[in-house]
Amino acid sequence: MLFKNRILMYNALVLILFVTLIMLMSLNVIKEHSESQFLSIKESIVSYNKKLLTTFIQSQNSNLSKEIKLINIEAKYLAYTFEHVSMKKVKTNNVWISDTLSEVFENRPKYIKAIEYIDISSDIIHRFDDNGYKTNPFKFIRSNFLEKQKLYVVRDDNSHNIKRVYFYEQLTNIKQGVIAIDIELNQFIESLGIQNLDDNFDFTYFLMDENINLITSNPEEFSDNKVMNNYLYNLNEDIKEKIKDKKTGVISIEINECLYNLTFNVNYKTGWYVFLVTPESVINSSYSSIKSYLLSSDDKLINYFILLILTLLFVFLFINSMVMKNLISPMNKLILQARALRDQKYDKAMIKIENKGDEIEGLSYVFSEASSTIKTLIEDLEKKVEERTLQLEKVSQKANEANKKKTIFLSNVSHEIRTPLNAIIGYTEILKENNGIGNKNNRYFNGISNASHTILCLVNDLLDLERIKTDNYELKYKKVKLIKILKDIESIFLPLSIEKGLLLTINTDDVPNSLDIIIDELRFKQALSNLISNAIKFTYTGYVKLEVDINQSDSVLFKVIDTGIGIPEHQLLNIFKNREQVNVEDQQEGFGLGLAITNTILTLMKGNLFVESKLDQGSIFTIELPKETVVNDISYPLFNIEEKRCAKKDFSNLRALVVDDVEFNREILQFQLESFDIKCTLAESGIEAISAIEISDFDIIFTDISMPIMDGVELSKTLKSMNIHTPIIAVTARATVQEESKMNDFFDYYITKPIDKHQILSGLCCALDM
Repeated sequence: MLFKNRILMYNALVLILFVTLIMLMSLNVIKEHSESQFLSIKESIVSYNKKLLTTFIQSQNSNLSKEIKLINIEAKYLAYTFEHVSMKKVKTNNVWISDTLSEVFENRPKYIKAIEYIDISSDIIHRFDDNGYKTNPFKFIRSNFLEKQKLYVVRDDNSHNIKRVYFYEQLTNIKQGVIAIDIELNQFIESLGIQNLDDNFDFTYFLMDENINLITSNPEEFSDNKVMNNYLYNLNEDIKEKIKDKKTGVISIEINECLYNLTFNVNYKTGWYVFLVTPESVINSSYSSIKSYLLSSDDKLINYFILLILTLLFVFLFINSMVMKNLISPMNKLILQARALRDQKYDKAMIKIENKGDEIEGLSYVFSEASSTIKTLIEDLEKKVEERTLQLEKVSQKANEANKKKTIFLSNVSHEIRTPLNAIIGYTEILKENNGIGNKNNRYFNGISNASHTILCLVNDLLDLERIKTDNYELKYKKVKLIKILKDIESIFLPLSIEKGLLLTINTDDVPNSLDIIIDELRFKQALSNLISNAIKFTYTGYVKLEVDINQSDSVLFKVIDTGIGIPEHQLLNIFKNREQVNVEDQQEGFGLGLAITNTILTLMKGNLFVESKLDQGSIFTIELPKETVVNDISYPLFNIEEKRCAKKDFSNLRALVVDDVEFNREILQFQLESFDIKCTLAESGIEAISAIEISDFDIIFTDISMPIMDGVELSKTLKSMNIHTPIIAVTARATVQEESKMNDFFDYYITKPIDKHQILSGLCCALDM
């Protein structure tokens, strides 16, 4: 049998048993105590009392109609009196109206609060009350008045309850005049004539308009009148509609958990409702006494009945708990199986529950199959993850190998270009210091030297790109004369501009020639050179101009202005990106790696690079260096100070060993060291160097890194193993990040080719700790 059917069957058996017992007991109670007769008595008494209340409220309603009729008669009388008195007055102004109203008001009944005269022709209302005479604008609209009883009501704007009730009367002789009397609302309550009821009769009554909005009530007659007022003010719409439909009757209401009877009757002359509210005890007064009498004899029977019910309830609970325990047990096992599946204990979750082939057993089979499927999927996924991991490792290995090859390539490029540049720059320096050469030749040598340094900057661009990517891009600040930088720029680019037939000018009118700036000279010249080189490259006629200025914020500005091909506006955002270059053959502007490095250098210097350009008109590139650049007390690592300190040292007693497998490298380094009065010994390889060290003592060793048989690193390791601690300065043409890291581990200092005196000075001071 299915689980659902078993549940239904067990519950049905229990329910039938319980209902049967209840029915037997109910029959006994009904038979012994005649409950049906008791209820019939109650209904009769309540119905009779409701009829009495309805009859009572109808009689009061009749009194209300009589009172309204009397008030109408009084209104006619006052209108007649007004006309009679007014006939004696001179009607030259409004004085006759106030005098007439005053005389009529003096003789009015006390329930009239005020007498008003409405002048329809002038839309003015004249009022006389206990406070005297006054007038107000008033538009008389007949449709606003109740024609049936000549009533006019004034309502509260928010609650819509009636604030005032007027009876009006059209004057006979004054066609454009109407008399209205303002009635005390309590007069309607007093007319109901129910003040003399028995003091023990707790009641309250209300007079409501046709929309069930309050007109007046008797607040002093009812103990809970404030609560009752709040309730009747806010009658829900269902009760209101029921009252309007029935016109007369009795409705039971509940206020603060207390029952009340609301007896109501409509006054057909006015459309108003008279409400009488009495506690439930008024209707049930006779019934309560009969009920007490009948129930007094049944106390023992009730006690017996309660005891029997409790006994049957305990029996029912016991039977039901046993049945449910039997039913729930398989479900608990199913829950344990589901938890095992949740906790990924698939072997435990695959154990099936046998339960007579019902739904629980079917669900257990589903859990078991799901566990098996999930376990298989996870095992397959783990295999795929292992395969993908191996694939990623292979890809990563290939990427690392490619990166190593790139590093080796950059190192080789650096070595192969720096080595001949070292010869060019070195021999040029030797020739410049030859006293037999004239000034004209010095200019040529300066051009060779500057051009060689430009080539060196191109090599450095490649290495700088790698440094940027590895966050090792460093700036070496020092104080430099601005005029020196500009002269170097002019010597490099003047020949190129003349060759292209362009005018190259440098304007420094607003900047003193003695101005010092604190920058990385090499990097700044590299940035400025990139801009001027591009300007000359993309300018075919006209000029290239470099303007230097100091703006209002004391920032130094370098403007490179050209009359070249210009740059389209949509390309301006891309020109500082790496490798963004446009086809020059199609006369399109374009920049490569140089501008990206230029922008990076200036960012590191806390400067800015701006561009303005118009197609076919030219471009303006502006470098802005911060004002701190021209302040002399900035705490930058100023390398020129170190060089000046080292330049004062005496190196005449030093002996240096120069190790390099290339002859001109040895000769150039020997020349530069001897310019400091340092005695040099030369060696072609690391083996020759060891032999020389064994014979003589040296104060400093300069060694190349890349040499056959024994390179510079092996030489350093060998000397340390021999307990020789002579300072070693590495001289290398490889300047990659990896090479620099390796040299820091084996040498006291290192310098890169091409070599200049500044590098040698810094190296000597650092390695010798001078």
